[in-house]
Amino acid sequence: MWDIPSGTGLAIQIDALPSEAPQGAIRALPLAAQKRFAQQGNIAVIDISGVITPYQNILSVLFGGTDVQSIGEQLESAVNDPAIGGIILRIDSPGGIITGVEELASTIAAARGKKPIVAYAYGNAASAAYWIASAADRIVAGPTTSLGSIGVAMAVAKDQDKGWVRFVSSNAPGKKIDPSTREGQDSIQRRLDAMEAEFVAAIAAHRGISQDEVLQDFGRGDVLPAREAVRVGMADMVGGFRDALALLFDPEIQPSNQGETMSKQENPAPQGGETIRRDQVTAEFLMREFPQIAGVLIREGREQSQDTIKKQGYEEGMAAGAKAERERILSIEAMALAGHEDMVAEAKKDGKTQPGDLAMKMVAAQKQRGFSFLESRREDANANKGIGPATDPQPMSPGVDASAPIEERAAAEWASDPKIRTEFGDKETYLAFRKAEDEGRVRRFAK
Repeated sequence: MWDIPSGTGLAIQIDALPSEAPQGAIRALPLAAQKRFAQQGNIAVIDISGVITPYQNILSVLFGGTDVQSIGEQLESAVNDPAIGGIILRIDSPGGIITGVEELASTIAAARGKKPIVAYAYGNAASAAYWIASAADRIVAGPTTSLGSIGVAMAVAKDQDKGWVRFVSSNAPGKKIDPSTREGQDSIQRRLDAMEAEFVAAIAAHRGISQDEVLQDFGRGDVLPAREAVRVGMADMVGGFRDALALLFDPEIQPSNQGETMSKQENPAPQGGETIRRDQVTAEFLMREFPQIAGVLIREGREQSQDTIKKQGYEEGMAAGAKAERERILSIEAMALAGHEDMVAEAKKDGKTQPGDLAMKMVAAQKQRGFSFLESRREDANANKGIGPATDPQPMSPGVDASAPIEERAAAEWASDPKIRTEFGDKETYLAFRKAEDEGRVRRFAK
């Protein structure tokens, strides 16, 4: 833990602190020049990062923390600057020392009626940092942001024996608290609970909900991921800096003392005024009057659109491929023949064999079976030369109408033509071949 004097309240995500730090970490440094907020067009961007302290000190210098005094000065400057039309609090902080945080948050809440204010949490917005964020008109959380850690911790020295003898005046026993005793622990707990009550009450007021909702739904001291935080009401949307910029134009958070208007940066509004009406905030107006903001919105919108198109194309391609494969398999199954189950299963599995190709393979296999059968018959005939050759007593089948179903035509051809029977071996194979030929999946070449 940091070497922080006993009794200092910490509104911080404890596991975010370094394990060691120099003595006197929160002692003030000489006042530095006032920091100027960053700008995006006519939007002020105030960064709140690292551990939050009441004023600039060793902690903020060594580890990049932020002090309440500097944030307050930047906020005041932005609110009073007529060229600034809105304010974004860009936050990535685990929290910090509670001193001054309540006053800063109250100042932010009071400024909501003067300039639209949006908190954009892109890393952490925990404990004191979330207290500050809650005071804005809206909170936008990055997809991987953690928010919450609503509560207060206090660092108390465990060993009071440092070679000193401590005396306390007779009528002030409460100044001598021993954390090793039950009485001392109860006293410290009362302090923490009182500070926590202020914290919870402020969050409830800023977010427009009851304290019970804060206590029950806002993590109970833990942090919540962005989407869960939005679901329970700790934040307003999951998004990026672009979304935070866009929310500044939300009519619901426009300055109430100016009606439905928003300040411009340079050029006077139509009719020579210093403000513009809500219905004038169009895409063309943003391009003309706020080119930097419009550029950011267009660039990020284009990237988002490209991602959407790629995703849509991928999904459509997958659907078309699945449909084509389903039709291929069904067609293969429709022409499957007994005795060729292995060939059919392999064709369905390889993902490329077309029904017509499979039909030709099955016909070739059947032909090979027929040739093998004839060869065996010839061998039998040679072995039994004394027996005369067999004759086919089957009469020729009469012709059938060309408009008859393919099954009838194929049966008539099979019955009337010995060459067909010799070539194909069995009637089912020939029928499958004729169906494929009739549907245009195979072709017969003249010899």
